[in-house]
This record gives sequence, C-alpha cells and structure tokens, in this order.
Amino acid sequence: MDALLVELRGFVPRGGSRWPARAAWLSAIGVTAAQAESARRRGQDAEAATLFEQVLARAPRNSTALAALSDIAFDRGEHEAAARYARQAIQADPEIAEYHTRLGDALVKLRRRGEAAASYERALELGDARAHRRIELLSKGGLG
Repeated sequence: MDALLVELRGFVPRGGSRWPARAAWLSAIGVTAAQAESARRRGQDAEAATLFEQVLARAPRNSTALAALSDIAFDRGEHEAAARYARQAIQADPEIAEYHTRLGDALVKLRRRGEAAASYERALELGDARAHRRIELLSKGGLG
C-alpha cells in the first residue's frame, strides 16, 4: 500500500490539482487499494481479490494490485494464475525484486524449475536476499 500511495502522490500536484477529475480518479484507486489491503490483512482474500480487480479496471498496469493478486492466487493453489499475475507485475515494474521471487515461487509449483531458477537469479540481481536460499534449495532438488 505504501508503494501505491507514493505512486499516487507523484501524479497529484501539491496544493491542489489542476486536473480535479484525474485527482478524483487517483483517489478512488487509492481508496480501493487500501480497502483491498485491509481485506487481505483480515484474511478475506475473496473480497481483497475483487477490490484489487477493481483497481486493475481503472489502472491495468498497477503492479501493486497485480502482485497482490499473484499472492492470493498462490495461496489458493492457483499457481498458473499466480505466475500470470506475477509476470504482469514484472512487465509493469521490472525492477521490483519481490515480483521476480513471486514468479519463481509459482513456477516451482508448476514444476518449471529452469524458469524458476532464472526468476530467482533476476530477483537476486535486484537485491532480494531471499532468492539466494531459494536458488540453493532448487539446485539441491528442494522446493516444490
């Protein structure tokens, strides 16, 4: 959520917006995303998923919503969907290491170990220290 708010602040000029419709649109996205994050924290994944989908309806490349939907799908055992959402998050914001780790985790569950290793390597390059352990376990036949 914090990343989303920082993203939103960049679009709305300080001291009021010269584009009130755009500011209202961004505000609606922020409110919906906050509600989705709250639902997720309460364990209400179905509600959270619906709200994150509403965010995507307004901002289809919102990497925060895409990553959250990847997590929800992964938790539900929907690993193909988790991988798809993680890939979309990466397309929207390729420099976020965690998105590459999420993709790797989904690919491991799909038994696509080579692709998973590549995702973990990229995550490690971008600074996700957790990826190192995953690469190590993967090379020893672990994970999955």
